[in-house]
Amino acid sequence: MAKRETCLWIFPVRWAVFVISFIVAGVSGAFIAITFLHRNPMMIHLAVIHAALPWVYIIILAVTGVIGIFGLLASLSGSHGFMVMYKIMFWLMTFLVVYIWQIIIFILALVNRAKTTEACNKANPNQDYSQTAGNANVTIEGYTTTLLGLNYGETYGLANCDQAVEAGVIGIAICLFVGGLFMTWFAFTVNKCARSLDTNYMGSRARNARWDDDLDQLQSAYAKDRKNAPKYPLKDMNGPSKFSRGLMKMKLKKSHK
Repeated sequence: MAKRETCLWIFPVRWAVFVISFIVAGVSGAFIAITFLHRNPMMIHLAVIHAALPWVYIIILAVTGVIGIFGLLASLSGSHGFMVMYKIMFWLMTFLVVYIWQIIIFILALVNRAKTTEACNKANPNQDYSQTAGNANVTIEGYTTTLLGLNYGETYGLANCDQAVEAGVIGIAICLFVGGLFMTWFAFTVNKCARSLDTNYMGSRARNARWDDDLDQLQSAYAKDRKNAPKYPLKDMNGPSKFSRGLMKMKLKKSHK
């Protein structure tokens, strides 16, 4: 029985992994770009916690991007070995980056928030505390509001350090909770793809279908054997046997005498 390709909703799971890998590589590249353009407010918190953490963060983003590119190649090749390697790397990345790195950074960012704001104010003396300059406006059905009360500016892409520190905490929280949720779901999707490429693995539906096919083949073979089996004349088991007939003949002879 030919093995059917596993799907995620209506999409083949291998191409779903391709899209996931593309998203991972693209997001990592985007974060690296905005970091070097001095538009990533999360870098403030990392620099205050330790001077080496911004570079650790960039290395983590680069490794994450490389893992995403490896996932693209694995999904295109359709190799079970490549997909198993990608599955292991993806789970390690999810566990180390999301469940450990992001949790530690989020806690330290909250604890050192005041210290971060003070250090940012010293490093960026020219700030815009006006309420109207460069508002990040969002308009929905005619109603206009500022995006989380933040304003565009030159302090990590925002107007002043207070807003930059707030945006940094929000960004770390989004990466932790929303990113953790999606990365975990992505990891299970990669698991599913690795299983689908394993020729020795068979899911419950495939096992049931194979069992039904085996039963059909067994029934067909039994019917064929029954049809081709030699037929012998049947004897009447209710009639008298040879021994009984012999006794009856002996009794008849005695009665005649």
